[in-house]
Amino acid sequence: NAYCLPPYFTNGQSFEQLRQECAQKGVLFEDPDFPANNSSLFYSERPQIPFIRCTPTVCSQWQRMP
Repeated sequence: NAYCLPPYFTNGQSFEQLRQECAQKGVLFEDPDFPANNSSLFYSERPQIPFIRCTPTVCSQWQRMP
């Protein structure tokens, strides 16, 4: 498959290692190379609307709200 990417490693750790470490610490993973902030999404100007970071579970719950 042309779209299949190799496993992503951060600081020499595999996905499974990162997931286990985050679970043990009780924290969500945040990529140090792509932090969850506006500067990662916009290069030269501020967004017109605010962006809120959320997990897929929370986002799917918001979509169901009237």
